[in-house]
Amino acid sequence: MIPAALERFERAERDLIAALDSRDVEALEVSVVMFGKAVEEVRALGGWRDHPQIVDQARRCQTLADAAGIRVNFLTDANRQRIEALATARGNVAGGAYRRDGSQSF
Repeated sequence: MIPAALERFERAERDLIAALDSRDVEALEVSVVMFGKAVEEVRALGGWRDHPQIVDQARRCQTLADAAGIRVNFLTDANRQRIEALATARGNVAGGAYRRDGSQSF
């Protein structure tokens, strides 16, 4: 039961990464929903961390989570740059809509 849930979680992470890489909004929306379901399934299992044979699988999942996070940060930065370029084109050279820390600037 636990390995199967982690396999589904790992597959959901891989699908999420593929959707992020493709920049396909529809694929991204579907993968985010599937990822959320996989997260809830793993959370509901409880003491899976107590099984040493699952540690390697959990480490792979962590590596994939890091990879997804890097992609999200990259795409966030690319969007910020586009927003700033649009603001500059409008004559608003003061900057973009968001600060680097993610807070909104006005």
